[in-house]
Amino acid sequence: MVRLNIPTMLLLEEKMKETPRVTTRVATVIQGRTSKGRKDDTLMAMEDSGLNKKRQFHKEYTELKKAILSLERERLAGHKARRDREEQALEEHRRAERRMKEEEMEYR
Repeated sequence: MVRLNIPTMLLLEEKMKETPRVTTRVATVIQGRTSKGRKDDTLMAMEDSGLNKKRQFHKEYTELKKAILSLERERLAGHKARRDREEQALEEHRRAERRMKEEEMEYR
C-alpha cells in the first residue's frame, strides 16, 4: 500500500490538475493523413504521447486515491481508538463513583 505524507499528497494533487486528461485524438484538429491515407508519423507520435500521458495520469490518480484511502482509514482508526479510550475512562470513572457510594453507604 502506498503511504504518502501530506506535502507529497498536495504535490500529487497539483500534478493531477496540470496533467491533461484527454489528449489522444489530435487527428480531429490536425489533418494528419498522407496522400496514401496513412497517418503521419508525427501524428502517431503525438497520439502515443497523449496515450502515455493519459496512462501516467491514471496511474498517478489511482496511487493518490490509494494513499488518500489509506490516510482516511488511519484517521478513522485513530478516531475509533480515541473514542474507545474515552469510553473506557468514563466506565472507570462510573465504577469508581459506584464504589465510593457503596463505601459511603457501608460507613453509615
